[in-house]
Amino acid sequence: MKTKILLISTAVLIMLFSNKQIVQAQTGVSWTSRVSAADNGWRCITYGNGLFVAVSTSGTGNRVMTSPDGITWTSRTSAVDNQWYAVTFGNGLFVAVSINGTGNQVMTSPNGINWTSRNTPADESWHAITYGNGLFVAVAVSGIGDRVMTSPDGINWTIRSSANDNTWRSIVFANGLFVAVASTSTGDGVMTSPNGITWTTRTPATDNQWYSVTYGAGLFVAVAVTGTGDRVMTSPNGINWTSRSSAADNSWRGITYGGGLFVAVATTGTGNRVMTSPDGITWTIRTSATDNNWYGMAYGAGLFVATANTGTGNRVMTSGVFSTLPLKWLSVKGNLNTAKQAQISWRVNEQNVTNYQVEKSSDAVKFSSIGSISSKGNGDNDYTFTEMQTALATAYYRIRQTDFDGKFSYSSIIRLGDDNQQTIKISSNPVKDIVTVTVGKDLLNKTALLTDMNGRLLQTINIISLSITLNMADYAGGLYLLKIANEKPMKIIKQ
Repeated sequence: MKTKILLISTAVLIMLFSNKQIVQAQTGVSWTSRVSAADNGWRCITYGNGLFVAVSTSGTGNRVMTSPDGITWTSRTSAVDNQWYAVTFGNGLFVAVSINGTGNQVMTSPNGINWTSRNTPADESWHAITYGNGLFVAVAVSGIGDRVMTSPDGINWTIRSSANDNTWRSIVFANGLFVAVASTSTGDGVMTSPNGITWTTRTPATDNQWYSVTYGAGLFVAVAVTGTGDRVMTSPNGINWTSRSSAADNSWRGITYGGGLFVAVATTGTGNRVMTSPDGITWTIRTSATDNNWYGMAYGAGLFVATANTGTGNRVMTSGVFSTLPLKWLSVKGNLNTAKQAQISWRVNEQNVTNYQVEKSSDAVKFSSIGSISSKGNGDNDYTFTEMQTALATAYYRIRQTDFDGKFSYSSIIRLGDDNQQTIKISSNPVKDIVTVTVGKDLLNKTALLTDMNGRLLQTINIISLSITLNMADYAGGLYLLKIANEKPMKIIKQ
């Protein structure tokens, strides 16, 4: 009987949080050329906070470009004119690394527009960067025993010992593990780490020149620039790797996962510089928009975006349909006033919104409406709602906005109560892809366990900072539990 009740509840949650607004047509299959902001050597692209950000190895003061939709691009001023090879987004910050420079091979930006140069502990050729488990981790293709560096905030960096001195080209964090791949290898072209600090050598499927790695659908997938019919390898755990048949023997430089599809791009091939796979195993060749040298790959809001270091005004191509919501949540805050009443404030950029419903819950799962506010109209607007009832216990609040045609979305969840007793906080709940969890100092060096409601262990995370990140992009909608030491399990709702 309990099992049936759980299944019904999960189904309701899936329907409740399903995104009705995303439309994808021939995503990953049909590609369209886009006008790049400049004909720079665009090497890498990422998506975060509603923005695509690409970085370049060439250009004069303009080695960054940004786009809110992957189509219209704007040049941005880079912190310095280093050869920027990789960029990522994590913990509210864009962070890029370069392959050259003197003590300044990192730059950061909170918005992708304004960039600040940061000091680096070693002048190595930093080729890739990722964020996970509360840590930025970069890997290099040069250096003696120091081809890894880490930072909890993107600003202060510490050099780490790499598993070996291979040319580390790409890194990803997923399922509680950092995984890096190299383009030089003698049976040791993969290294893994649970914390970004201690690294272990792993054996790749073949000694191809592995250039990029990603994670999706429960699988790590890497692509190579060399090999005969075997330029893909996969692993369920980052440790044991299996060779897979590539769609063509092109020089595959970039790969990402999104919308249920793996997509890889190449720098060689005639009209076929894209290949796709729904499972990472069976690959199909696709027609690229142009035969540019495609390096960077990113997925965001229903759209795949690739960037190149060759081409004339067309160094971007896209596939899919970018989904726009009727509003963007800019901030959501809550506090108890002097009368111990909950005050919920939010700021939005809205289009065609009809009203906002403020909802309350005692367990962050079942919510009910406690009031509503009509929209002020299109544009940037601020709202405040005060609950008439006095707060007697910890409660959770969220806002549901509804637009003119009935579509809706939810804000993040605000917790109000005795925060002195709360050592675990979830930044955004419900979650779509990435959730950030902050913990008290008493939980440092503890282990966090993510399970489903049936108790099946999904992730194990070593807590080495006060902020940890969970990637839940590939999990089904429903309820999950985060357990840390003797703390009360926290419920996470996956949309």
